[in-house]
Amino acid sequence: QLDNILRISEPLRKAYELKQEFELVKASRDREEASRKLSRWIMRAQKSGLPEFIKVSFTYQNWSREILNSFEYPYTNGYIEGCNNRIKVLKRVSFGMPRFARFRRRIMHIMLN
Repeated sequence: QLDNILRISEPLRKAYELKQEFELVKASRDREEASRKLSRWIMRAQKSGLPEFIKVSFTYQNWSREILNSFEYPYTNGYIEGCNNRIKVLKRVSFGMPRFARFRRRIMHIMLN
């Protein structure tokens, strides 16, 4: 079915190929390999004629150093982003809570669990 759909739509085929190629960038073993593959991917995306991929390729180009650092250093800010998200959700559901001290205690409670 996928082959039939990709034969029907040229833009969809290009998008699918770019997506598959980006999976190879993510699977790189080290920074140098990732750098080569990412540069190649950015060039292909910019030549694709697909506005969404062109836009994201410039974003990846601007953030390439940070993206490539992820292949060299095993650290992420995922934990902090998760904490921020939990606090935002609590803030949303606690709308109208009259005392800040209680809100603060609830934040501390969810961060410990």
